[in-house]
Amino acid sequence: MNTTVTLTKPIIDYDPLQEQIRQSLSGLDAAIEALEGLSGCLDKIYRARCIGLLKRTRTEAIFEAKDLQDLKCLIAHCNKEVQKGSERQWVLDHVPEWGDVEEHHGSWQDTYTPEAAEIETHLSPLRYLYECLAAVYHIRRSEELSFKFRTV
Repeated sequence: MNTTVTLTKPIIDYDPLQEQIRQSLSGLDAAIEALEGLSGCLDKIYRARCIGLLKRTRTEAIFEAKDLQDLKCLIAHCNKEVQKGSERQWVLDHVPEWGDVEEHHGSWQDTYTPEAAEIETHLSPLRYLYECLAAVYHIRRSEELSFKFRTV
C-alpha cells in the first residue's frame, strides 16, 4: 500500500514593482509631514517645487520621472543649505583639571544653525521616498525594455 502524500507546490506570485510601490506608499505620510515642514524653510523657487511635490504626494500621484527629478533637486538643495549652516567642532569628553597630564579625549560633532537643524530634521523621510521612487522607476524602465526586446 502506497501512503505517499503529494504536496502541491505553493504558487508564489511576487511582483517586484508592486512591492516597491507598497514600500513607497508606506513612507508617504512621513514624506508629507516633511514636505509640509520644509515648505516654510525654503526660498521661493524651492518652496514652489516643494508644494508641487506635496500636492502630488497627498494624492499618491508621485510615481512619474518628473517627481523623482523634483525630489532629487529638492534634497540636493536642502543638503547644501544644511552644509552652509553646519560647523564641525572638537568636543572634549571631559575637561582635565589644571596640572593633570592627560590626553584630551573627545570627538568631532556637527553643530547646526536653527535653520539648518530644521531642514535636517525633514530630510530622512524624503531620502527614503527618493530611494523607493528610484527603485520603482528602474523596475518600470526594466519592464518597458524587456517588453520592447521581446516584441521585436
